[in-house]
Amino acid sequence: YFKAKWTDEDGNTGMSQEISFRTDPMPEVITSKVERVGLDFATISFEVKGASKASVYYGKGYTYTGLKEINTSPVDSKYTVILDELSDGTTYNYKISLTDPEGYSYDSIETHSFTTPPMPRISNVTIQELKDVASPTIVVSWFTNTETSSIVTYTAEEGKTASVDKLDTKMKAGSHSMSISGLNPMTRYVATVEGIDKLGNKATSDEIRFTTATDTRPPKITNIKVQGDLLSRNIQSERSRSAQLIVSWETDEPSTSRVEYGEGTSGIYNYSTQTDSELRTKHVVVISGLTPSKVYSIGVVSVDTAENEANSTPIVTITPKASNTVLETVLNSLGNIFSFFQ
Repeated sequence: YFKAKWTDEDGNTGMSQEISFRTDPMPEVITSKVERVGLDFATISFEVKGASKASVYYGKGYTYTGLKEINTSPVDSKYTVILDELSDGTTYNYKISLTDPEGYSYDSIETHSFTTPPMPRISNVTIQELKDVASPTIVVSWFTNTETSSIVTYTAEEGKTASVDKLDTKMKAGSHSMSISGLNPMTRYVATVEGIDKLGNKATSDEIRFTTATDTRPPKITNIKVQGDLLSRNIQSERSRSAQLIVSWETDEPSTSRVEYGEGTSGIYNYSTQTDSELRTKHVVVISGLTPSKVYSIGVVSVDTAENEANSTPIVTITPKASNTVLETVLNSLGNIFSFFQ
């Protein structure tokens, strides 16, 4: 409110009526929000009114070295700016300064902050080969600075074999480890370790080269089973009486199949089946031409790709009893008939 007062040269005074006016409101930031944050950028949205220009100051800590400006409408409006060329894994502060249509600037007393995610990094990669395992096996260990998946890619350095990926999608930070089995002995491999974070950023280690040791461990034989059977269930002649044994077992690595056997319980093997050279972990061998109702000692033999031979301890078994001959069948029938009349 104001009044005008005056005095003339004769000393007479006068006063006008009271008059009022209203100043325009200062520009205002209504809302401000960090919409998205990446490794090297951040998207800021805000709503202002009464301003002709908005200036976004930002920087590490409270050192505002960055500036993004945008012209605005004096009416209530929403805007978005992108703060770029940021460093990963860093906390930034920002504030918004407004300029009114007359050119006066109003610095914000409010500060806001955000932190860019760290770029995933892989460090301390180590490889350890396990001992007393069926085939060359390694354990790859490494460290990540943020949560990532676990990926190990490896291939034999010579021979141009296809690369193999081993993947664990579980997200974790800190220590990672992964075992890789089924490698070839005395072979040079090249491997890399990778990790992908939840934003899709990937970290890759340098190439690691290693050579597997010589395979000196024979296969482990387990679950041996022996089943006897006759070659024929029909009435047999004396000469045609014959039995067979079906021998099965398992090994913890692919290997060949063979059975040694001999009569009696001494564990001395006078005979052997032919070697089945197909490498497998489940084995079945049939021994035929055996004498029914006779005791045999048998032992299974498996050899892996490195020519390590495994032998089981002797197993004592007896072949099934043969069916009757024609004469025995007739005599048994007559005996049953005569006993009926007694």
